Amino acid sequence: MPEPVPDFLLSRAKEVSAALEAPDPPKKVRVSYQLAQTLSGEASESLLAAEVAAAALSVPLVRAVVFRQIDFVFDSVLGEADKAKLDAVVAGHTGGTTRLRVAQEKRAASVNIRTGVLINAGFVYAGKTFDLTPTAQLNTIGAYTSRNAPGFAYPVVRFTKDDLDTVSLVDAADVEAFYTATVSAVRVIREAGNALKVQINAATTVEAVNAIQDNR
Repeated sequence: MPEPVPDFLLSRAKEVSAALEAPDPPKKVRVSYQLAQTLSGEASESLLAAEVAAAALSVPLVRAVVFRQIDFVFDSVLGEADKAKLDAVVAGHTGGTTRLRVAQEKRAASVNIRTGVLINAGFVYAGKTFDLTPTAQLNTIGAYTSRNAPGFAYPVVRFTKDDLDTVSLVDAADVEAFYTATVSAVRVIREAGNALKVQINAATTVEAVNAIQDNR
């Protein structure tokens, strides 16, 4: 006669079977905000949770994390009305942080990245492409500053971005022309980027922010 199965094993087997047959837990929906300033400790977080609950939003979890980000985790997708309520609560509690501001900050960051890419691509002078790296700009500024100094050695030879060609600056006028071209190239790129960021900051909706195109 086989040995009887101990009760605790039978109980454990039932638990495992029930776990296998249980439906998958519902997926959570996370809504995140980048805060203008860090919440001041647990009391501030608890107050924010209470304010959200008072707005008739079911919030199982409110969690403040590093880099001034706060996450709300919901049991289901929020409707537009509830999103507006949540925006209003967070904005009132943190001094103006909303999804619009987050969208503006992200879009401005992408403009800054594009500005860096364009500067890194260099500029054209005398039909040849030259570097606009910080080191290249410092070399150009140094030559410009010293162009009229006694004993300054000419010609100034500048290599192209690919190091396959050069331009020879034979006198102060040439150095000035190269310096002016360098400064103008950087200014055009940065001023166009700044103009885009002015548009981004002036936008009043997330949709308006996303519609701004960086076509530089």
